[in-house]
Amino acid sequence: MKQILVVDDNKANLILAKKALEDNYQVILVKSGMQALQVLEKQIPDLILLDINMPEMSGIETMMKMREREELKDIPVVFLTADGESETEVVCLKLGASDFIMKPFVKPIMLCRIERILELAELKKKLEIKVVEKERQVGELSLQTMRTMMNVIDDKDPYNKNHSIEVANIAKLIARRLHWSEEEIYQLDCMALLHDVGRLGIPDEIINKEGTLTVEEFQTIQKHTGLGNEILKDIVTIDNIADGAKYHHERYDGTGYPDRLAKDEIPIAARIIAVADAYQAMCYDRPYRPKLDKEAIKAELLKESGKQFDPQIVEILLSLMEEEGALEFHEPVMDSEEAKVNLESHHVLKRVLSQYKNSIETEARRDEMTKCWNRNYLEEVVNESMKANPNKGALFMMDLDNFKLINDNYGHMKGDSIILQFAEILRTVCRKEDILARVGGDEFCIFFSDIEDVLEARRKAKNILAEVNNAFTELDVAHKFGTSIGIAMVEAAVADFKELYNRADKALYSVKRKQKHNFECYFDYGCGKVEEPVTFDRVTKITDIEEILGEQDEPKGVFQVPIDEFENIYQFLKRNCNRSEAKVQILCITLEQKENEEVTDAVIETRMTQLNQAISQSLRKGDVCTRFSSCQYVVIIMGARSENCQLIMERIREGFYSMNQDRDIALKYLCKEVEL
Repeated sequence: MKQILVVDDNKANLILAKKALEDNYQVILVKSGMQALQVLEKQIPDLILLDINMPEMSGIETMMKMREREELKDIPVVFLTADGESETEVVCLKLGASDFIMKPFVKPIMLCRIERILELAELKKKLEIKVVEKERQVGELSLQTMRTMMNVIDDKDPYNKNHSIEVANIAKLIARRLHWSEEEIYQLDCMALLHDVGRLGIPDEIINKEGTLTVEEFQTIQKHTGLGNEILKDIVTIDNIADGAKYHHERYDGTGYPDRLAKDEIPIAARIIAVADAYQAMCYDRPYRPKLDKEAIKAELLKESGKQFDPQIVEILLSLMEEEGALEFHEPVMDSEEAKVNLESHHVLKRVLSQYKNSIETEARRDEMTKCWNRNYLEEVVNESMKANPNKGALFMMDLDNFKLINDNYGHMKGDSIILQFAEILRTVCRKEDILARVGGDEFCIFFSDIEDVLEARRKAKNILAEVNNAFTELDVAHKFGTSIGIAMVEAAVADFKELYNRADKALYSVKRKQKHNFECYFDYGCGKVEEPVTFDRVTKITDIEEILGEQDEPKGVFQVPIDEFENIYQFLKRNCNRSEAKVQILCITLEQKENEEVTDAVIETRMTQLNQAISQSLRKGDVCTRFSSCQYVVIIMGARSENCQLIMERIREGFYSMNQDRDIALKYLCKEVEL
């Protein structure tokens, strides 16, 4: 039967309470708070009914005294009160009161409230028991998981079988000599079991290398402390569990790694693990040396005491070495079911870690913003493909025309959104086997490994241009968008990715120089054959320049320049026209395909060469000409009026058609006077 303690200074109230409760509960009656505390010294009831207003010690004071004792903290307390002041109730509830019962008592209400409170208290106890049991199970599972992880770590090194568990056992022995609590020892055990978890990220060939490591290999090995810290730092169930992994290679004299901590700056757990780790390693063969005997181990520990190791911990370990059998290792014995679970857990963890490692490596090869592949991955795949198929494949290099205007006028957030949109467009033209990579800013590459001829590459390029054009038609910016594409074909003469990339880059530059929103292959239109411009040293004398210029052949006919130089000349002439009132005409000549005529790219290029010759023969030395696109030339005509352009154009037509008897291409022109 449940026991209830009733505390009230009014005898009548005690009698009423007893009559209401005695049929269902064992009732203890006391008249003051002091008497209640005396009863509680000997027995713990299931519930206390406590009057608030009592002489000498009030109910609130009595409850405060009760809460000072650990064993009384969870007893449900119901206050008995004749007033309903809210301030008093707030104080009582803050102290942990379960409820209030108003006096005089109404038996049914009192019984219902007490029954409900006792049920809740019973439920709370059961839940607490279950929580404790679950915590125990989780603790056992966590330790088993750690042991499984430890097995996977030690499997990377054939010399390291049981290394982590032996280090943990030695560390626990040292901690007991330091009078650590069982909870502290448990936490140290977990730290020690996982102190080498960062080795999972170190290549096996370095871990298992026989002989001396190179500087680079040793630097790689040193990274395992940081990797271990990254793996363990978010585990909150074990306090400071990452300390062992991160700091076990710190040295007592401050010359260790990763943070060069010294003496007490190094967590005590890491100092213990460092000594245990070194001792265990000296007891076994290693790729770089055979195991040491007992006297050699003692000598090494004494030599490094105060340098590599904490002297106090070395002293404890040396004393353990003198005790017969104290440091002997006994491999844990498991029954068949435990062994089966452990083996399955081992395989599962190895698979998970392998998948995790692969996912990390894959993520590292992705561009962070667009999730396209990065240049390093592109280079790796292209080189492999070129080795397998030295005459098959095409690399497309693309960027957005006029993209700088977006960042300048709308900001980088808008620019990033357009880059993301561009990446999505390019994904639509890529198949699963094609490699789409972002190589920087608004510049992307696609490698098509199965393209074998230029015609197929050109069809792909036209498709990309059409997709970009359709997607950017309704873009909410004032600037017109397109993409320029440079194409380089894989062939035996191309040594590797870098050469292929360089060719695609030159082809892209050629498109940007002549005409945007277009494409060119590396060997089209003389791509890659652009000569380096003549440059002068900044301190060259005027007389030297005259000498150099004097050596040049006198230019014949129109002055032909690249488009970027043409733009500079044009801007110069605009300013000059305003000052001198000279007349300058701009003549744009376009090749136009006639109806029902099928003209190939090769024919267009031939006709452009013929047009170039006709322009050179028809214009003077003072005029300037540039190839503006794959089918256009633009000319600056000096000192001419608009009516002169028709006569000039007639001469050009006559010269052009004298070389083009088929007349499969028409010449169109537009003439405009330079205006400010």
